[in-house]
Amino acid sequence: MISPRNQDEFEGDGFQAEVTFDTGTGAPLRIVGAPIPLPGRLSEMRMDVVYEALLDGVHVPSHSLTEGMSNLLLYKMRFRVRQRFSDYQRTVSPSPGELVHSSR
Repeated sequence: MISPRNQDEFEGDGFQAEVTFDTGTGAPLRIVGAPIPLPGRLSEMRMDVVYEALLDGVHVPSHSLTEGMSNLLLYKMRFRVRQRFSDYQRTVSPSPGELVHSSR
């Protein structure tokens, strides 16, 4: 679980999570957690993000699941959002010599 070293010093919003790392590379494999405090009228919320390694060894989010519950008067509402991420493309940054400077 990731949390501040001294809970008394923690002020403001945050995210409490459990993170699973690849022991060989140190890359994240999975993050499961929830925002603190919960947003709005939510009484429950849980987020789960799973990572996968690309061919070049870079770990990127593969899919995520967000679930929660809200109570509004006499109604109890549940929600679930599933996302899949794909088609990652590496961007090529220009070298400093290739940067174009505008003249004003």
